[in-house]
Amino acid sequence: MLLHLDNVAILVGIALAAGLLAGLYPALYLTRFDPAKVLKGGAQSGTGKSIFRRSMAIIQFVISITLIIGTLIIFKQMDYVQNKSLGFDKENVIILPADSNQVHQNLQAFRNTLTGDTRIKSFAVSSNIPGSAMFSDMAYKRADTDDVFSLIFMETDYEFVDTYGFSVIQGRRFSKEFGTDIEGAIMINTAAAREIGYTPEEAVGKKLLRFVEVNEFKEYTIIGVVEDFHFKSLHRIIEPCLLVLNPEDFDTISIRIMPGDVRGTIGFIQQKWGEIFPGEQFEYSFLDSRIDLLYKSEGRMRNIFLIFAILSISVACLGLFGLATFTAEERTKEIGVRKVLGASAANILLLLSKEFSKWVLFANLVAWPVAYLMMNRWLQNFAYQTNIGLWPFLLSALLALIIALFTVSYQSVRAAFTDPVDCLRYE
Repeated sequence: MLLHLDNVAILVGIALAAGLLAGLYPALYLTRFDPAKVLKGGAQSGTGKSIFRRSMAIIQFVISITLIIGTLIIFKQMDYVQNKSLGFDKENVIILPADSNQVHQNLQAFRNTLTGDTRIKSFAVSSNIPGSAMFSDMAYKRADTDDVFSLIFMETDYEFVDTYGFSVIQGRRFSKEFGTDIEGAIMINTAAAREIGYTPEEAVGKKLLRFVEVNEFKEYTIIGVVEDFHFKSLHRIIEPCLLVLNPEDFDTISIRIMPGDVRGTIGFIQQKWGEIFPGEQFEYSFLDSRIDLLYKSEGRMRNIFLIFAILSISVACLGLFGLATFTAEERTKEIGVRKVLGASAANILLLLSKEFSKWVLFANLVAWPVAYLMMNRWLQNFAYQTNIGLWPFLLSALLALIIALFTVSYQSVRAAFTDPVDCLRYE
C-alpha cells in the first residue's frame, strides 16, 4: 500500500528534494553572475542553461501531472467502491452490540417494543455482520464425499436475511413455519455452492457435515442459496460463506429503520434501551459508516495525493512564471522586430504560448506511462476495481495546459502589447 511508512517517507523525500532543487538552482545561478558584466548590462545565457531551465520546468510538470492523474484515479476507485452493489442494502441500518447477559435475557422484550413502532422496519440478531474486521470459519464436508471445505459462517436468526436484503436465488429463507429449520438449516452463497461442487439449483436440499470432534459431525441441510454479497472489503474476492440458523447465539443487533427522522428514531431506540437494559451503555453505529471504515486508508491516501498535487502545481506554476518572465525579457528585441514587420498582438501571444504548450505536452508524454504503471499497481490491491480509462489522462493534460497558459498569460500579454520602439531600444 502507498500509505506504508516507507512509501510516505519516499513521498516526503520527493517533496523536500523538489523544494531544495527549486531553491538551489536560482541561488547557484545568481552567485555565478559577474558583477562587472551585470552592471554593464551583460547577461549570462547559453544553450546549456536554457535547456536546463526548460528541463526543470518539464520535470515539475511531469510530477504535477502524475499526481493529478493519481488523484483522479483514486477518486474514481473510491466512487466505484461507494456505488458498487454489495449484494445487500447498507443504508438505514443501525448496529448495536449485544454481548451482555442482560441483553440476551431481555432481547425479546426489546425486539417487541421496537418492532411495534412504525419507524422500525425490521430487527435481527447475528454472530457477525458484513463489514466486520474478523470472521470465523469451520471445516465442513459433503455428506456424500470425503472432501473437506473451510467455510466462513455467520449464525443468524429468522429475520437476518430480510433485514439485510440478501437476494435468495434458489430455495427459501429461514422460516418459523418450518419447525425443522431450528435443528440444522443453513443458507449458502453462490461462492460456497461452487466451492463444494454444486450449482445453486443442485445445492438446495443437500447435506453438509460440520466437524465437532474426531469422527463426530453435526448435520446441516441447505435450504436456500443467496446471491454473493461483499461481507469483506472490495480488496478481497467474495469467499464461500454460509448462514446458520441459531437465534440464541448472537452478539450483534441489526435494526433497519425507516428513512426520514433518523435522529428521532435513534432517540426512541436509546430510550427503550435504557428502560429494558438499565445500566447497559448505549453504543450504536451505522452499517454504511462501518463499511466506509474498510477504506479509511484509501481516503487518507486520496487526501495526501490531492495535497501533494496542489503543492506540486503551485511550485510548477512559480517556476513557469519565472521562466516566462525570463523568456519574454530574452526575446524582447525579437518581439519588437516582429511587430515592426507587421505581427499582431495575437501573433506574439500565440508565439510565446506555443513554446510553453509544447513543454507541457511533452511532460504529459512522460507522465502518462509513469502514472499508469503506478496506479495500475495500486488498483491490484482491489479484487474489484474500476477501469483506469482514458479520461483521467486527458483531463490532467487539459488541466496542466490551462494552468500553464494561465500562468504565462500575464507575461505573454505584456510582451504582446509592448511598444515596438521600446522593444528595439531594450538593452
